[in-house]
Amino acid sequence: MNHSTKQLLDEDRTAIAAVDRRADELIELSDRIHSNPELGFEEHKAVRWISEKLAALGFRVERGVAGLDTAFRAVFRGSGDRPNLGFVVEYDALPGLGHACGHNTKGPATIGSVAAILEVLPSIPGTITVIGTPAEEGGGGKVIMAEAGVFGGLDMSIALSVGPKNMTGLETLASREVGITIRGLAAHAHAQPHKGRNALSALISGFNQLNSLRQQFTADMRVNGIITNGGETVGAIPAEASASFMISTAATESQAQLQEMILGVFTACAEVHGCSIDTNPGLLYREMKVNRPLVTLIEEKFRALGLEVGKPSFGGGTGATDMGNVSQVTPSDSVWLDLGSEVMPHTVEYAEASRTEPGHRALLNGAKTGALIMLELLRSPDRLKEIREAFSQG
Repeated sequence: MNHSTKQLLDEDRTAIAAVDRRADELIELSDRIHSNPELGFEEHKAVRWISEKLAALGFRVERGVAGLDTAFRAVFRGSGDRPNLGFVVEYDALPGLGHACGHNTKGPATIGSVAAILEVLPSIPGTITVIGTPAEEGGGGKVIMAEAGVFGGLDMSIALSVGPKNMTGLETLASREVGITIRGLAAHAHAQPHKGRNALSALISGFNQLNSLRQQFTADMRVNGIITNGGETVGAIPAEASASFMISTAATESQAQLQEMILGVFTACAEVHGCSIDTNPGLLYREMKVNRPLVTLIEEKFRALGLEVGKPSFGGGTGATDMGNVSQVTPSDSVWLDLGSEVMPHTVEYAEASRTEPGHRALLNGAKTGALIMLELLRSPDRLKEIREAFSQG
C-alpha cells in the first residue's frame, strides 16, 4: 500500500507538528551528547540528560536497571497497563571515533516521539516504556538486560536509528567476541631458544590454519581477529600470546558450531607447540528475529511522511547488534532514517554526519516515524495483534 502525506490523519499531523516545534531542543540535545562521547557502561551524562527530559514529560524514571548503572526504564502509564509499547534507546560511543554509529540521535528522537504522542493522547490507552540500554558497541547491555527480564513486559519495541537509508527489517548476524590466550614457556631467544615454548608461534599457527579453513565457510560466516598480545621483547621467547576474535553467522545455532570449530583449531595448534590455551567467550549478540507485519507498518509510516523506502545494499547480514536479543523476547525492529548518503557506520564520516543538517533531519524524521507507528498501534489493536501473532509463529 502506497501511503502519502495526504492520507495522514489529523492526529498524525498534530504529532508531526509537535516534533517540529521541539526541533531546536532535540537537535541541541543530540549535539550535546555528540560533543560528550561516553564509552559503554560509562554513559552517565547522556543518561542523566535523557532521563531529565523524560521525567519532565511525566515519565517515572528508574535508574540502575538490571544492576547496570547507566541503564534506565522510564514508564508513562495512561489508562491501563496494556498495550505496553516500547522504545529502546542507546547512547554509547566508539573508542577513538566518538558517535560513529549515531547513538547521539537515539535518545532525542525517542523524546520527540513520546512528546508528540502525549500531545495527541494526553491519557494514552495503555503504557509507553522507554528503556535505556548501555554498551551496545561491544558490552552487550541489552544481552544482560534481556537475561534479567527487562524487555519481557513489552508488547513490542522499536529503536530509532540514523543510517544510510530509510529502512527496516534488516537481518543481522548472531555474533560473539571470544578471547584466546596461549601460554608457553619463556627462554632466551638467542642463547637457549630450544628451551622455550613459543606461545606466539602457536597463536600464529592458529591464524594460518583458520585462514586455510575459510574456503569451507558459508556466505554468512564471519571470523575477524586481532593479536592483542604478542610478547614483550624480541629477546625472549614469548611465554604468552593473546588474540580476540569476533565470530558471526546468520543464526545462533550455527554460530555456536563455528565457534567450536575455531577454538578447536587453536587448541590443536597450542598442543602441537607444547602450550596450553584459555578461552574467554563474551556475550552472544543474537540475530534479529524479523517481524514482517511490523516491517510493513514501519514502511507505511515512511511513505506517509513522504520518505523513500530503501533496502540494504549489502548482503550476508549487516553486522551484529544486541537489539537482536530484544527481538527474541518481544516483536522488535530498528527504524533507520536516511543520513543523506551511503556512508557506513563505524567511520569518522558517519560520526560527522550525525551532527550535520542531514543528521538533524534524520533525527526529526525518526521522531515523527516513531510517533506515527505508536499512534497507529494505539488506535488499531488488530495491527498489534497481527504483530504479536507473527512473533509467536516465528
